[in-house]
Amino acid sequence: KIEVLALDDAYVPQKAYQNTRKLIHDSEVFALFQFFGTANTMSALPAVASSQVPFLFPSGGALELYRPTRKQVFAIRLSYFEEMGPLVEY
Repeated sequence: KIEVLALDDAYVPQKAYQNTRKLIHDSEVFALFQFFGTANTMSALPAVASSQVPFLFPSGGALELYRPTRKQVFAIRLSYFEEMGPLVEY
């Protein structure tokens, strides 16, 4: 059985960080799923990086989300840099 917990960050990066810590430490979640927005995703990253919790499908294009590679981050989109390369060459 999978239970989905959702916390509202009101699109405020500091609140996203606080919610992430709460989910990891208080709720002891198995995984974090589909964070939205570069600023909120990046603010949550330190809490994720210090844990072993998988960070599934974050939505953000900052290169720092992808480099260095983190074993628990599973992103499905490219960084802004990687997205723009083919467009500039076109």
